[in-house]
Amino acid sequence: MERITVLGMGPVGASIGLALKSVGLKNTEVVGHSDHGKTSSLLKQIGAFDKIESNAREALSSAQLVVIDGPIAETRSLMQIVADHVESGAVVTDTGTSKVRTAAWANEFLPNNVGYVGGRPIVKKAFEGIESSNAEAFRGGQYCLMPTESADEQAIKTVVGMVEALGAKPYFLDPVEHDSYSSAMDILPTVISAAFVNATTGGDSWREMHKTAGIPFD
Repeated sequence: MERITVLGMGPVGASIGLALKSVGLKNTEVVGHSDHGKTSSLLKQIGAFDKIESNAREALSSAQLVVIDGPIAETRSLMQIVADHVESGAVVTDTGTSKVRTAAWANEFLPNNVGYVGGRPIVKKAFEGIESSNAEAFRGGQYCLMPTESADEQAIKTVVGMVEALGAKPYFLDPVEHDSYSSAMDILPTVISAAFVNATTGGDSWREMHKTAGIPFD
């Protein structure tokens, strides 16, 4: 039996579990790892995985595909955990936002016989915790893929197969390209918004102007 393991659980990882379970992959066990009791309970309630393991070694045992899903601050340590326990010939991917850094960590820690394909699903609707995870989160959307030199053709096919099972569209680009696009799309709007607020509230007229601020300003 094939095994897909999701490590470092967030709503994206839980949604991947739900989506893979919903398509009924033959002879495939979808395993989630969490060492947080509350998170494990929530994952069981929503039925995100076939099995939930609290022990990373057990979760990664016999896994052919490993998905790292965690905040960028935790991804480095998660990559090290995977490197310590992953099976020879396995494929590793992730869902993080900074692909240059994750590719560097994969190159630093993962064994030579393990392929790494950086990944990031583009989700149009914000999650509000594990409870908001859903199997349709990726359907019809772009799923960025950034293979490294360690990933052979079969490793890439494995991750593409997962992406297509989620109902998403594979979108290939390199890590630097992804990070520059991501900065423009995700960070720049926030910077512009902050600059606008500072310019508006810093003027002498703000004392009167703020009285007309409604929902759009919030």
